[in-house]
Amino acid sequence: MDAAFAQRLMEHRARLHAFVYALVRDPHLTEDVLQQVAVVLFEKYGDFDPGTDFGAWAREIAYREIMSARRAEW
Repeated sequence: MDAAFAQRLMEHRARLHAFVYALVRDPHLTEDVLQQVAVVLFEKYGDFDPGTDFGAWAREIAYREIMSARRAEW
């Protein structure tokens, strides 16, 4: 795992957790979504521009994963 990625993810984990929980309001689903978000962030980390806001980028991906999880429930 790339050390810079791991460091950024850990720096933003608490805020990312709060963001996801605020939208899903289920602690188990929050953890499931966060795990999937971490996978997607890792896979797409090469697309991340280091000069931009990692937190905003991560929240956008998290939002998309939340919407995907909601669609799967319907």
